[in-house]
Amino acid sequence: MHICAKKIKIIAICLIIGAAGYTQNRLELEKRKDEALKEINYTNKLLEQTQKNRKTSLNNLILLKNKIKRRKNLISSINEEIKLISETIKEKESVIKSLEDDVKEIRKQYEIMIYFAYRNKKYKSNLSFIFEAENFNKAYKRIKYLQKVGELRQKQAKLIQRLQKVLTDNIEDLEEDKKEKELLLVEEQKEWYKLNREKGEENSLVVKLQNEEKQLRRKLREKRRIAKELEKEIERLIAEEARKARGLDRLTPEQKLIADNFRSNKGRLPWPTERGIITEKFGLQNHEILKGVQVRNNGVDIATSQGAIARTVFEGEVRKIIAIPGANQAVIIRHGNYLSVYQNLVNVAVKTGDNVGVKEGIGTVFTDTNNDNKTVLHFEIWEENTKLDPSVWLSNYQ
Repeated sequence: MHICAKKIKIIAICLIIGAAGYTQNRLELEKRKDEALKEINYTNKLLEQTQKNRKTSLNNLILLKNKIKRRKNLISSINEEIKLISETIKEKESVIKSLEDDVKEIRKQYEIMIYFAYRNKKYKSNLSFIFEAENFNKAYKRIKYLQKVGELRQKQAKLIQRLQKVLTDNIEDLEEDKKEKELLLVEEQKEWYKLNREKGEENSLVVKLQNEEKQLRRKLREKRRIAKELEKEIERLIAEEARKARGLDRLTPEQKLIADNFRSNKGRLPWPTERGIITEKFGLQNHEILKGVQVRNNGVDIATSQGAIARTVFEGEVRKIIAIPGANQAVIIRHGNYLSVYQNLVNVAVKTGDNVGVKEGIGTVFTDTNNDNKTVLHFEIWEENTKLDPSVWLSNYQ
């Protein structure tokens, strides 16, 4: 019986450890699912805004592709959750089988013990068993023996109750897990249906856009012109500040501290909009429609809601405000030897020389009513003359 008691403790410990790991994994998967759903819902909101004019646009295609990507992530998380529950069900079924075998064995032993106790008592009482001892020491030992037998019977009875309780709890948990798995399978099936429908929309949109090659090439040339002009302005600003600081230490102690703090917050900077989706990545990318054409981006493009406010990602000083024909205004903020750039703004709320804090509003992101109502902030980060990928500097959570 001592071995069985130990086994219960081992099973209990394993169940607790397993449950803790299972809960942690489920929470992580639930978090990933929630994030994917939030992204999908927000993308739907942006698509609703841009589709009001019923125009076919590259921006709509990019948003739709983003939604499809998030949908795939959601399905992947659901699938992992189903696998996790399936593994847990399998483990619990194994534990239940082991517990059922233990209960049968202990009950069998308990029945044998009760049978022999009853048979012995039928022929001889406990008192006569004690008084028949040859001397006091042997009588004392017989008393202790009878006490241990009684205690053992009580322990066995309690052991059976404990095993039965653990067994019942595991069976109930197993049934709950099976119900959850069924619900997840239904949820996964629904998401696959939505994904296939969205892929159909994507294919239809691609075909329509392929018939608008001239217009797409014109917009691409305009985008390259704006990017080049913005790049020249940034390089001019850096060169001017370098000339002014010639022969001096480029950064003051305060600026060095800001630069160090900016660098140490890589991957944790707040987003330059309260909500948004990166629709165009940093660096050289293949054009979504034009075959053989690549697009270079010095930063990232963030699709956001109409009326969204652009906000600073870190404390710093406004060094320049640029008006770019066809691209509205850009604000450049210095953070020690780093620069953050916010382009496509209207109603700029700061001026050159202003000191700004983290998440301070600096202007409204422009909504282009002539181009499918898209609201896109172009955002860049520079370390002096070096362009950096903003996506690796921004926090994963908005």
